[in-house]
Amino acid sequence: MTSPLISPAEATAYGDLLSPAPHSDAELAALLALLTGPGTRIATVVVGHSRDTASRSAAAAFAEAWRALGRPGRTPAR
Repeated sequence: MTSPLISPAEATAYGDLLSPAPHSDAELAALLALLTGPGTRIATVVVGHSRDTASRSAAAAFAEAWRALGRPGRTPAR
């Protein structure tokens, strides 16, 4: 798949994109800490993801962890 925003030569220079990798527990914890740390007033987040397995799993893990912290959330319609 190519983007209409970059030239074929530029796309070739980058080569094939790597497949998304699952996030680690440490990455999830760091993200939650950034969003819920002292002085933050974040109450609502919107979670989106690509269609690959790693991205869907990461989004689901974040949403579950967010709700486990007592933050509001809902499961999107599929």
